[in-house]
Amino acid sequence: MIENRKKLVSILAQARKEKKISQRKLAQLTGLPQAYICRVENGVFSVGIDVLIKICDSIGKKIEIVDK
Repeated sequence: MIENRKKLVSILAQARKEKKISQRKLAQLTGLPQAYICRVENGVFSVGIDVLIKICDSIGKKIEIVDK
């Protein structure tokens, strides 16, 4: 499960960087502290679905459930 979280946060961080959005800007867009964004991207914090949706919306991504 930890590997899945690492993969997910890596994808989110990469998408943020591709959009040229800084952690500070993402924090402003989501209403979350920049330190929180940093900890999420470093795998320190596990996020709930509401926060995940906020982050995805802010970087132009969506959450999709698919079969394994």
